[in-house]
Amino acid sequence: MSRLTLELKAGVYAGNINRRVREKLWEKIITDWKSNALMIYTTNNEQGYAALSNGDTTREIVEIEGMILTQFTKTESPQKKGKKKIKSDPFPILDGD
Repeated sequence: MSRLTLELKAGVYAGNINRRVREKLWEKIITDWKSNALMIYTTNNEQGYAALSNGDTTREIVEIEGMILTQFTKTESPQKKGKKKIKSDPFPILDGD
């Protein structure tokens, strides 16, 4: 990685690489290294960039109406597993004004 990019801080790389090298690098990341990764690169679309992600992350990349966005993934905490969710009425009727 350090031959193609600058290491901004431990594990964070930035660089300008062509499509062929980017695709080979991404293939190596997901198959050989099997590491957590986020790759953002320029492309010819409305936003000017696209993104790829791999591994365990708290966010996922989604496309909504042609825009690339990130959203938090829904994870259930260990304390809440097995507990029933109680539905509450958003407009409860109050007795005794």
